[in-house]
Amino acid sequence: MSFNDRGILSKDIGKVLHIGADRGGELPQYKDIGVDEVVWIEANPEVYNELLENLKIMNVSEVKSLPFNQLISDKDDVKLDFNLYYGWDAGHLVGNKGMSSLLKAKNSWWGSECYKGTIQLNSLTVDTFLERNDLGYNFDMLNIDTQGAELMVLKGASKVLENVKVINCEVTFFNPHYHNNPKFDEVNSLLQQFGFKHIDTELCLEKNWGDAIFEKSL
Repeated sequence: MSFNDRGILSKDIGKVLHIGADRGGELPQYKDIGVDEVVWIEANPEVYNELLENLKIMNVSEVKSLPFNQLISDKDDVKLDFNLYYGWDAGHLVGNKGMSSLLKAKNSWWGSECYKGTIQLNSLTVDTFLERNDLGYNFDMLNIDTQGAELMVLKGASKVLENVKVINCEVTFFNPHYHNNPKFDEVNSLLQQFGFKHIDTELCLEKNWGDAIFEKSL
């Protein structure tokens, strides 16, 4: 389902902060809803290089893309273990590096053959990252897909949450794929503290997780 179908088009989205960028596949959708600028943040160095290449291939000149290779969590200036999983897609083992996470996957889901090792990456919170890169905190939309670490990201994003209008965030309802994976209620509770209301969730086929839309209440 596109952002248009989910009512985001009417929110006047000019500037997007996308954490867990993967290969930047949402860029055409951002163009369709009139986005002017996207700050892409991808933790996995290998995927980041693929992001750079993919942005060149897509060549969407209408949207200014600013890509960064950075691990985002709720901690500043510490080395954290980042687990590499080349995961499953539609029941087939593929090189889906976007399944990598700060959290450890449950073997019952990924299987040991998907685990490709652990690397250490320096972590920053969202707010600190934006300050150090002189990017400001005024974004219209926050998009987070960090494979179970979404709540960590949000806990370090208070300045962004004060300004952003719309959040698209991957959430889990039951049977999480990762150990210590927060559930939807925890994410929703934190966002309510910043004046956000849950609007819609596009569920996956298994219906245990999906992409949730939250809007800032007036």
